[in-house]
Amino acid sequence: MAVEIFHYDCIPQNDLPPAMKFLLTKWNTLSVMQKLTLQAITEGSSVNVLDNSAYMVPASDDFYFMHVGRNVQAAIGQDHTGKLLSSINTVISQDLLDAYTQATAQEQPIFMRFTSATAQNALVWERLVMPIPVHRLGVILVCYSEVISHHQGVFEYMFQTARHPCLITYPIFNGEQELDDGWVLLMNDAARAAFAYDRPIGNLRLRELSLFQFAQLWTQLRERYVVATPRSTVSLDRVELDLIKMNRLLGFRFSASAAQSGALA
Repeated sequence: MAVEIFHYDCIPQNDLPPAMKFLLTKWNTLSVMQKLTLQAITEGSSVNVLDNSAYMVPASDDFYFMHVGRNVQAAIGQDHTGKLLSSINTVISQDLLDAYTQATAQEQPIFMRFTSATAQNALVWERLVMPIPVHRLGVILVCYSEVISHHQGVFEYMFQTARHPCLITYPIFNGEQELDDGWVLLMNDAARAAFAYDRPIGNLRLRELSLFQFAQLWTQLRERYVVATPRSTVSLDRVELDLIKMNRLLGFRFSASAAQSGALA
Protein backbone atom coordinates (compact mmCIF):
# COMPACT_ATOMS: atom_id res chain seq x y z
CA MET A 1 0.00 0.00 0.00
CA ALA A 2 1.35 3.44 -1.01
CA VAL A 3 -0.45 5.20 1.87
CA GLU A 4 0.34 4.71 5.55
CA ILE A 5 -3.01 4.71 7.38
CA PHE A 6 -3.73 5.04 11.10
CA HIS A 7 -7.29 4.36 12.14
CA TYR A 8 -8.92 6.33 14.93
CA ASP A 9 -7.74 4.24 17.90
CA CYS A 10 -4.19 4.02 16.48
CA ILE A 11 -3.59 7.66 15.55
CA PRO A 12 -0.12 8.62 16.94
CA GLN A 13 -1.33 11.73 18.72
CA ASN A 14 2.07 12.61 20.16
CA ASP A 15 3.54 12.69 16.66
CA LEU A 16 0.83 14.83 15.07
CA PRO A 17 1.67 18.34 13.89
CA PRO A 18 0.23 20.95 16.30
CA ALA A 19 -2.61 21.96 13.97
CA MET A 20 -3.74 18.36 13.48
CA LYS A 21 -3.54 17.63 17.20
CA PHE A 22 -5.74 20.67 17.81
CA LEU A 23 -8.25 19.67 15.13
CA LEU A 24 -8.49 16.08 16.36
CA THR A 25 -9.16 17.30 19.91
CA LYS A 26 -11.72 19.75 18.56
CA TRP A 27 -13.44 17.00 16.53
CA ASN A 28 -13.60 14.75 19.62
CA THR A 29 -15.04 17.52 21.78
CA LEU A 30 -17.66 18.62 19.25
CA SER A 31 -18.64 15.00 18.59
CA VAL A 32 -19.22 14.30 22.30
CA MET A 33 -21.25 17.52 22.59
CA GLN A 34 -23.21 16.58 19.45
CA LYS A 35 -22.26 19.93 17.92
CA LEU A 36 -20.08 18.60 15.13
CA THR A 37 -20.71 20.71 12.03
CA LEU A 38 -18.61 21.90 9.10
CA GLN A 39 -18.75 25.46 10.36
CA ALA A 40 -17.77 24.47 13.90
CA ILE A 41 -14.73 22.47 12.78
CA THR A 42 -13.46 25.06 10.30
CA GLU A 43 -14.05 28.31 12.13
CA GLY A 44 -13.16 29.88 15.46
CA SER A 45 -9.45 29.05 15.60
CA SER A 46 -6.10 30.18 14.22
CA VAL A 47 -5.79 26.97 12.15
CA ASN A 48 -6.40 27.74 8.48
CA VAL A 49 -8.61 24.77 7.68
CA LEU A 50 -10.10 26.17 4.47
CA ASP A 51 -6.83 26.74 2.60
CA ASN A 52 -5.16 23.54 3.82
CA SER A 53 -8.01 21.11 3.22
CA ALA A 54 -9.94 19.26 0.57
CA TYR A 55 -13.63 18.57 1.21
CA MET A 56 -14.66 15.19 -0.18
CA VAL A 57 -18.30 14.21 -0.79
CA PRO A 58 -19.27 10.54 -1.21
CA ALA A 59 -20.58 9.75 -4.71
CA SER A 60 -21.71 6.12 -4.88
CA ASP A 61 -18.42 4.16 -4.70
CA ASP A 62 -16.32 7.26 -5.36
CA PHE A 63 -15.63 10.68 -3.85
CA TYR A 64 -16.14 14.12 -5.34
CA PHE A 65 -13.79 17.07 -4.68
CA MET A 66 -16.21 19.71 -3.40
CA HIS A 67 -13.41 22.08 -2.37
CA VAL A 68 -9.60 22.13 -2.66
CA GLY A 69 -7.79 24.75 -0.58
CA ARG A 70 -5.36 27.22 -2.05
CA ASN A 71 -2.34 25.84 -0.19
CA VAL A 72 -3.12 22.31 -1.34
CA GLN A 73 -3.47 23.51 -4.94
CA ALA A 74 -0.16 25.36 -4.72
CA ALA A 75 1.67 22.30 -3.35
CA ILE A 76 0.42 19.87 -6.01
CA GLY A 77 0.26 22.41 -8.84
CA GLN A 78 -3.32 21.47 -9.73
CA ASP A 79 -6.92 22.19 -8.76
CA HIS A 80 -9.06 19.05 -8.54
CA THR A 81 -12.25 20.87 -7.54
CA GLY A 82 -15.21 19.29 -9.30
CA LYS A 83 -13.40 16.06 -10.16
CA LEU A 84 -13.96 12.52 -8.97
CA LEU A 85 -11.15 10.94 -6.98
CA SER A 86 -11.11 7.94 -9.32
CA SER A 87 -10.34 10.24 -12.24
CA ILE A 88 -7.04 11.33 -10.65
CA ASN A 89 -4.61 8.91 -12.22
CA THR A 90 -1.95 8.46 -9.53
CA VAL A 91 -0.56 5.41 -7.77
CA ILE A 92 -2.22 6.41 -4.49
CA SER A 93 -5.73 7.20 -5.79
CA GLN A 94 -7.11 3.75 -5.00
CA ASP A 95 -5.52 3.74 -1.54
CA LEU A 96 -7.05 7.14 -0.81
CA LEU A 97 -10.41 5.92 -2.06
CA ASP A 98 -10.26 2.90 0.26
CA ALA A 99 -9.21 5.03 3.23
CA TYR A 100 -11.94 7.62 2.64
CA THR A 101 -14.53 4.85 2.33
CA GLN A 102 -13.47 3.43 5.70
CA ALA A 103 -13.54 6.85 7.38
CA THR A 104 -17.04 7.47 6.02
CA ALA A 105 -18.36 4.05 7.10
CA GLN A 106 -16.82 4.25 10.58
CA GLU A 107 -17.61 7.95 11.01
CA GLN A 108 -14.28 8.38 12.77
CA PRO A 109 -11.13 10.32 11.85
CA ILE A 110 -8.13 8.65 10.30
CA PHE A 111 -4.59 9.90 9.90
CA MET A 112 -2.36 9.09 6.94
CA ARG A 113 1.07 9.73 5.42
CA PHE A 114 1.93 9.42 1.76
CA THR A 115 4.10 10.86 -0.97
CA SER A 116 2.80 12.99 -3.80
CA ALA A 117 3.45 11.91 -7.37
CA THR A 118 2.14 15.11 -8.95
CA ALA A 119 4.72 17.62 -7.69
CA GLN A 120 8.12 18.26 -9.32
CA ASN A 121 9.93 17.09 -6.18
CA ALA A 122 8.68 14.32 -3.91
CA LEU A 123 6.47 15.69 -1.16
CA VAL A 124 5.63 13.79 2.02
CA TRP A 125 2.11 14.60 3.13
CA GLU A 126 0.39 14.15 6.47
CA ARG A 127 -3.40 14.22 6.36
CA LEU A 128 -6.10 14.16 9.01
CA VAL A 129 -9.43 13.00 7.58
CA MET A 130 -12.41 14.13 9.66
CA PRO A 131 -15.95 12.92 8.82
CA ILE A 132 -18.54 15.66 9.34
CA PRO A 133 -22.33 15.15 9.16
CA VAL A 134 -23.95 17.65 6.81
CA HIS A 135 -27.70 18.01 6.33
CA ARG A 136 -28.88 16.45 3.05
CA LEU A 137 -25.35 15.46 2.07
CA GLY A 138 -24.81 12.79 4.68
CA VAL A 139 -21.15 12.66 5.71
CA ILE A 140 -18.47 14.75 4.04
CA LEU A 141 -14.77 14.43 4.74
CA VAL A 142 -12.63 17.40 5.74
CA CYS A 143 -9.12 16.31 4.73
CA TYR A 144 -6.68 18.67 6.44
CA SER A 145 -3.19 18.31 4.94
CA GLU A 146 0.32 19.53 5.60
CA VAL A 147 3.54 18.86 3.74
CA ILE A 148 6.41 17.62 5.87
CA SER A 149 9.17 20.13 5.21
CA HIS A 150 12.44 18.21 4.87
CA HIS A 151 14.35 20.55 2.57
CA GLN A 152 15.66 22.87 5.28
CA GLY A 153 17.08 20.03 7.34
CA VAL A 154 18.72 18.43 4.32
CA PHE A 155 20.25 21.68 3.09
CA GLU A 156 21.49 22.61 6.55
CA TYR A 157 23.14 19.23 7.00
CA MET A 158 24.81 19.37 3.57
CA PHE A 159 26.11 22.89 4.25
CA GLN A 160 27.42 22.17 7.74
CA THR A 161 29.16 18.91 6.82
CA ALA A 162 30.60 19.94 3.42
CA ARG A 163 34.35 19.34 3.18
CA HIS A 164 34.86 22.73 1.54
CA PRO A 165 34.98 25.67 3.98
CA CYS A 166 31.92 27.85 3.27
CA LEU A 167 30.76 31.26 4.48
CA ILE A 168 27.44 33.01 3.81
CA THR A 169 27.59 36.80 4.17
CA TYR A 170 25.53 39.92 3.77
CA PRO A 171 27.84 42.10 1.63
CA ILE A 172 28.90 45.61 2.65
CA PHE A 173 29.82 48.18 -0.02
CA ASN A 174 31.91 51.36 0.13
CA GLY A 175 30.93 54.82 -1.16
CA GLU A 176 31.76 53.78 -4.72
CA GLN A 177 29.44 50.76 -4.37
CA GLU A 178 32.41 48.39 -4.44
CA LEU A 179 32.45 45.25 -2.33
CA ASP A 180 34.28 46.22 0.85
CA ASP A 181 33.30 43.84 3.67
CA GLY A 182 30.46 41.61 4.80
CA TRP A 183 28.51 40.49 7.83
CA VAL A 184 29.09 36.77 8.35
CA LEU A 185 25.74 35.02 8.69
CA LEU A 186 26.68 31.33 8.41
CA MET A 187 29.96 29.43 8.74
CA ASN A 188 30.11 25.68 8.23
CA ASP A 189 32.17 23.25 10.31
CA ALA A 190 35.03 23.12 7.78
CA ALA A 191 35.27 26.94 7.76
CA ARG A 192 35.34 27.11 11.55
CA ALA A 193 38.20 24.60 11.59
CA ALA A 194 40.09 26.32 8.77
CA PHE A 195 39.80 29.78 10.33
CA ALA A 196 40.29 28.41 13.88
CA TYR A 197 37.04 30.16 14.84
CA ASP A 198 35.08 28.40 17.59
CA ARG A 199 33.09 31.33 19.03
CA PRO A 200 29.50 32.39 18.27
CA ILE A 201 29.34 34.37 15.03
CA GLY A 202 27.69 37.37 16.69
CA ASN A 203 28.65 40.54 14.75
CA LEU A 204 31.59 38.95 12.94
CA ARG A 205 32.70 40.70 9.75
CA LEU A 206 34.83 39.27 6.97
CA ARG A 207 37.75 41.64 7.60
CA GLU A 208 38.11 40.22 11.10
CA LEU A 209 39.16 36.88 9.60
CA SER A 210 42.88 36.66 8.86
CA LEU A 211 42.61 35.86 5.14
CA PHE A 212 40.35 38.86 4.46
CA GLN A 213 42.91 41.30 5.87
CA PHE A 214 45.01 41.21 2.68
CA ALA A 215 44.48 44.12 0.28
CA GLN A 216 45.44 41.97 -2.72
CA LEU A 217 42.50 39.66 -2.02
CA TRP A 218 39.98 42.49 -1.90
CA THR A 219 41.16 43.80 -5.28
CA GLN A 220 40.31 40.45 -6.83
CA LEU A 221 37.11 40.04 -4.84
CA ARG A 222 35.77 43.35 -6.15
CA GLU A 223 36.65 42.48 -9.74
CA ARG A 224 35.17 39.00 -9.60
CA TYR A 225 32.03 40.14 -7.75
CA VAL A 226 31.11 42.44 -10.65
CA VAL A 227 31.31 39.63 -13.22
CA ALA A 228 29.82 36.84 -11.09
CA THR A 229 26.69 35.48 -12.83
CA PRO A 230 26.09 34.17 -10.22
CA ARG A 231 29.47 32.43 -9.68
CA SER A 232 33.07 33.53 -10.16
CA THR A 233 36.45 32.29 -8.91
CA VAL A 234 39.36 34.07 -7.23
CA SER A 235 42.83 32.47 -7.30
CA LEU A 236 45.73 33.42 -5.03
CA ASP A 237 48.76 31.55 -3.75
CA ARG A 238 47.49 28.41 -2.00
CA VAL A 239 43.92 29.79 -2.04
CA GLU A 240 41.14 29.33 -4.56
CA LEU A 241 37.66 30.45 -3.67
CA ASP A 242 34.30 30.73 -5.40
CA LEU A 243 32.06 33.76 -5.00
CA ILE A 244 28.39 32.86 -5.32
CA LYS A 245 25.68 35.51 -5.48
CA MET A 246 22.41 34.42 -3.84
CA ASN A 247 19.81 37.16 -4.10
CA ARG A 248 21.12 39.80 -1.66
CA LEU A 249 23.62 37.44 -0.02
CA LEU A 250 27.14 36.44 -1.03
CA GLY A 251 28.62 33.00 -0.46
CA PHE A 252 32.30 32.06 -0.30
CA ARG A 253 33.41 28.48 -0.94
CA PHE A 254 37.10 27.71 -0.44
CA SER A 255 39.02 24.85 -1.98
CA ALA A 256 39.61 21.94 0.36
CA SER A 257 43.34 22.18 -0.39
CA ALA A 258 43.42 25.76 0.92
CA ALA A 259 42.03 24.60 4.24
CA GLN A 260 44.44 21.68 4.46
CA SER A 261 47.44 23.91 3.72
CA GLY A 262 46.63 26.23 6.61
CA ALA A 263 46.32 29.22 4.28
CA LEU A 264 43.04 30.36 5.89
CA ALA A 265 44.22 30.40 9.49
